Amino acid sequence: MHPSSSAQIKTRLAGLILAACTLLMLLAISHHPVAPARRGIQALEAITQVGAADRLVHATLIVIIFAMIFSFTVYTLSRTRLHICALAWVAFFAGSMSVIVAALTDGFFVPAFAERYLRMMPIDAAPGLAILNAAAVAIQILTKFGFLALSTATLFWSIDLLLERGRARVIGLLGAVVAIAVAAMLLFGGTINVHSLLLIVGLQALWYLAISYQMTLVPPPNNHPADKLS
Repeated sequence: MHPSSSAQIKTRLAGLILAACTLLMLLAISHHPVAPARRGIQALEAITQVGAADRLVHATLIVIIFAMIFSFTVYTLSRTRLHICALAWVAFFAGSMSVIVAALTDGFFVPAFAERYLRMMPIDAAPGLAILNAAAVAIQILTKFGFLALSTATLFWSIDLLLERGRARVIGLLGAVVAIAVAAMLLFGGTINVHSLLLIVGLQALWYLAISYQMTLVPPPNNHPADKLS
């Protein structure tokens, strides 16, 4: 198989994986469990009741994020302006790692701590709730930083596309608008909840699906001048 043909097949496969991951991420977030508002011990009990669903949703999201890192690694290596796309990849990786830590904290630490606390100290809930409140602050910081970094990555990749012509430039413009909109929501939208998170991911999904289309239907730029002569 010709090297350029093999590269195109890999890029298209990565594009299909990206599209599938984008849709699965939207589905997973839409099923994100929310513990009902309670006070004292009942708050800890409410968290434990949704613990299994919490773990399932966040484990799914973590797997999806790693798969998206793979897809965007393939995409980055297919680009000719590698210096711009490498900056985007670094931002995407940093954002992904931050979101993964937030998911581990929210989906695994919080329910596990609540379950253990109820077994160890089932009467006084105040110390346990204080720790969970601290965890909630950490989750907010990690999530906001993560999605800001992901938006930065989208912006850099979009700048690369804006330097081209035709369909690529349209996708680049879409990415720039999405990146700015998501950043504005994160900076001025207050606390992130399931509804605002779904909106943020929904905006990003528009660009991810556009990039998936670019990867699966449009031949990637040729990084090897020798290929053009063969």
